[in-house]
Amino acid sequence: MARNRPIVSARKVAPTPLFSEGPKEKAIKIYNSSTAPNPRRVRVFLAEKGIQVPYEEVDLMKAINRGPEFRKKDPLATVPFLELDDGGTCISESVAICRYFEELHPNPALFGVDAKDRAMVEMWNRRVEFTVLQPIADAFRQRHDFFKGRIRQVPEYAEAQRLNGEGSLKWLDDELANRGYIAGNTTAQGRGHRTSLSVSP
Repeated sequence: MARNRPIVSARKVAPTPLFSEGPKEKAIKIYNSSTAPNPRRVRVFLAEKGIQVPYEEVDLMKAINRGPEFRKKDPLATVPFLELDDGGTCISESVAICRYFEELHPNPALFGVDAKDRAMVEMWNRRVEFTVLQPIADAFRQRHDFFKGRIRQVPEYAEAQRLNGEGSLKWLDDELANRGYIAGNTTAQGRGHRTSLSVSP
């Protein structure tokens, strides 16, 4: 007989069964890397929601994510990805995973509470991803030994993106100078803190 396990929430989120067991089903879980930034984004989101989901650690240093069995579930070989308990659905991309749980558990609302709020969160998500995260990620990926043989590396591009990343961090500092959150005052997806980082050569 199927057995449901309720969500455990520090925020007193109404219990909702996420896990089911049966002859053709398996537990929902997230494929995670404790050292990578995108899985951390999902972990923080779920902590804000008070949702507990099992994690399966993926050893990126051993390239487990690049193996054939992993690629059957995520052809792009990325983490995180969420494997549902329906026997086949896998959801990758950190924002897509967060939106899945937002739909299941709308309170507390972390993507906004109305059309304007949600649009502002989406706008700032995209701005920060493209303007801040992308150049910093490129500066790292385009010259670090970890990615040699995994992607085509162009050291000159890495240096250009390093400079772009430093400029984008200054821009973000200016945006956060007079407010506590990058998008609104309450939505956790839009939370930000003033930065004091540099992108080292």
